[in-house]
Amino acid sequence: MTRRWVAGAFAVGLGLSLADPAAAADLRIATEGAYPPWNSVDSSGQLIGFELDLARNLCERMQVECEIVVQDWDGIIPGLLAGRYDAIMAGMSITDERRQSIAFSHAYANTPIAFAALKGSDLESLDVGTDKINFAEPSPELDAAVAKMKEAFDGLTIGAQVSTTHQNLVQEYFGDVAEIRTYDTMDNMALDLGSARIDAGISELDFIRSVMDNNPDVVVVGPNMSGGPLGEGVAAGLRKDDTELVEKFNAAIEAAKADGTIKTLGEQWFRGIDVTPQS
Repeated sequence: MTRRWVAGAFAVGLGLSLADPAAAADLRIATEGAYPPWNSVDSSGQLIGFELDLARNLCERMQVECEIVVQDWDGIIPGLLAGRYDAIMAGMSITDERRQSIAFSHAYANTPIAFAALKGSDLESLDVGTDKINFAEPSPELDAAVAKMKEAFDGLTIGAQVSTTHQNLVQEYFGDVAEIRTYDTMDNMALDLGSARIDAGISELDFIRSVMDNNPDVVVVGPNMSGGPLGEGVAAGLRKDDTELVEKFNAAIEAAKADGTIKTLGEQWFRGIDVTPQS
């Protein structure tokens, strides 16, 4: 099945018709299709996930016809800048580095990031004295937690998807003591973790839970993490000069927060977790 067919299948699911090639959608949104539960492809070839449902809702609020296209992660920002689509909804966190090249809507979700390892490894007993750390809030407690994590990761190999905030975090805080191995997709990182080709992997907590569903030897280790290199929440990425579209997304997102849509979708896709950003 080609990517074009998959994207078309989802567009039809939105109630959009792709039968007439000349009838272009008002708005094209790119997603990766490889990062559950944010976005993925099911066994029938349909794009599914939190962001697919949210995209449909936002498009209805903006009163535009939308087409969803699949784009590999490492080319997703270049594709936006090249004009191949108008927006990105792909689990992309807001960071200062990304702001240098693109604009962001208001955040529509915020979820914890965590490490995973295999049962029986020394990392399984990792205890940093707290179950949550925010890298945006410097403190002696954060310094102590990072020191314990650096000691635990010393000499090990950590996997992260390339060009993500997860890679930024492990490179900045643990790159001097551990080997950082990057992957084109989260799924490939999970495969190497499950086969013990890496010692630990970093990802969004619910993605790790989905890996654990298929491999009971994988466990979450260490604290839930947020802030700092991990960004300011997940948002739609847009071109800087599309200011009107940014405002339309912002208005739709704020309305979806206010009426509980994001809360409902988050609880559906993230196993009861309310992912609504606190603002």
